[in-house]
Amino acid sequence: MLFIVLLSQWLPGFLKTISLLLGILAGSSLMGALGRLEAATMREASWLRFPHPLFPDLPSFSAFAVIPFLVAYVAVVINGVGSIYTIGEIVGKERMGGRVARGIGFTGLGGLLAGALGTIGTVSFGLSPGVVLVTRVGSRFPLTLCGVFLCILAFFQKALALFMSIPSSVVGAALITAMASQVGAGISVLARSGKPLEGRDYLVIGLPILVGGIISILPGNFFQAFPFSAQAFLKNGLVVGIVLVLLLEHLLLRRRCQKIRKEKTRED
Repeated sequence: MLFIVLLSQWLPGFLKTISLLLGILAGSSLMGALGRLEAATMREASWLRFPHPLFPDLPSFSAFAVIPFLVAYVAVVINGVGSIYTIGEIVGKERMGGRVARGIGFTGLGGLLAGALGTIGTVSFGLSPGVVLVTRVGSRFPLTLCGVFLCILAFFQKALALFMSIPSSVVGAALITAMASQVGAGISVLARSGKPLEGRDYLVIGLPILVGGIISILPGNFFQAFPFSAQAFLKNGLVVGIVLVLLLEHLLLRRRCQKIRKEKTRED
């Protein structure tokens, strides 16, 4: 993590934009020198492979899965809007309405296509602003090119296995570094409003982050005590965190001034 931070601040020009990649390469090389790289998967993988069958089966519906998926996609929409607006704080807020409409539309289309192909749907990644802050690259064209590379990578199993052999600790270090910048961006957005934070604001912000983070590291056996219909909801730290922040913000810790304003409106 420290190595990536130093590279992102000390390197000039283009090298600064690839500081995350350089950090991952350095970390993987160090793990390889320590004999902690798993190369067996890369040796066994074929060079070129096409998915067969392309469509595994016709979609089937489960009553127990519908409600958790609806809640999950409400969370996906909220996460997408939040991610787009957070990026806007960094790269500029021009034409935000069109950006949000296109972003949510493509997210839904990607979810439909992924469901038809029997895989996990796409979702806006809230860590992206942190990556932009570390790499200094905010253009959508490199991101589009990266998406094309990922699609091609699915057919070249050797290359895919090479990326999969990167130790999880190295990937985690890179993500934590980007997350640190993301937290800083969030604090700057809150401070930019010019309004002092109240006691309730710290709870509304901090409690969902802690609960969502804790859920992501709980063992799988913990969730077996809950009904099957609730497990799909409770296992997702993102969904639980978003639902909790909505409950705290709009119901449990609702601002007192909002109630007073509504009462005055009714009196008028």
